[in-house]
Amino acid sequence: PEVRRFFLEVGTYWIREADIDGWRLDVADEVDFTFWQEFRRAVQSVKPEALLLGETWKDAGDMLRGDQMDSVMNYLFRSSMVGFFAKSESAKRFDAQIQRLQRMYAQPAQQVLYNLIGSHDTERFLTLCGADERKLMLAAAFQMTYTGMPAIYYGDEIGMTGGNDPDCRKAMDWNHINADLLAFYRRITALRATEPALRLGSFSTVHADEQSYGFLRHFGAETVYAIFNRSSETVRLQIP
Repeated sequence: PEVRRFFLEVGTYWIREADIDGWRLDVADEVDFTFWQEFRRAVQSVKPEALLLGETWKDAGDMLRGDQMDSVMNYLFRSSMVGFFAKSESAKRFDAQIQRLQRMYAQPAQQVLYNLIGSHDTERFLTLCGADERKLMLAAAFQMTYTGMPAIYYGDEIGMTGGNDPDCRKAMDWNHINADLLAFYRRITALRATEPALRLGSFSTVHADEQSYGFLRHFGAETVYAIFNRSSETVRLQIP
C-alpha cells in the first residue's frame, strides 16, 4: 500500500506542478491491473483529459476497457509493417494481419492506438529495409493514412539507421539530414492533418495481392483511397 500511494503521488504531482499532458507507462502489462485502475482515477481527478499510454508487445484488450489505458504502443502493428514493407511478405498475409488488428479493439481505441514502426527498443526501420528509402517512405505513408495515432521515432524522418538497443538510441544526427526524406515526411504528415477522413474515417481493404495493397477511409462526404505498390514495376489496378 505504501508503494502504491507513492506512485499515485508521483503520477498526480507532475500533472499538477508541470501540467504534463499524460504518461507513457513502461511495461504496463507487467503491473497489476488494479493499480492502473487506481492510477487512472487519481490522474483524471487532477486532469480529466490526461492521456495514459501503456507499453505492451501483445494483445492489449485487457488494458483498453476504459478503466486503465487510453492507448497502447501498437507493436503488433509494427510487426505487420516490418513483414510487408521491409521483409517482402505478401500483401494478402499483410491484409489478414491488418484485419485482425481492426477487430482486436473497439473503435474508440482503434482511433488512438499508438502506431509505431520503430522505437528505442527496436532496430531502425531503414536498417530493416536494407537502407532502401523507398520502403521507409511507403511505410511512413501507410502510417499517416491508417487508422490510429501515427508515431515517428526521432531521426527516422532524416534517414537515421541503427541496429537493436543501444544502437537505435544514438543522438539525433543534425549533421547528416536526408533533405528529400525529410521533405516527404513533411508532405505526408501535412496530408494527414488536412484530410479528416485520414484521421477519423472508417477503414476498408479494397485490394491485396502479392506486391500491392490498398484501402479506403470514409468520413462524411469524403472518401480517400490509399494504394501501395511495393514492387519496382508499374502496377495497373481497377479499384471498385
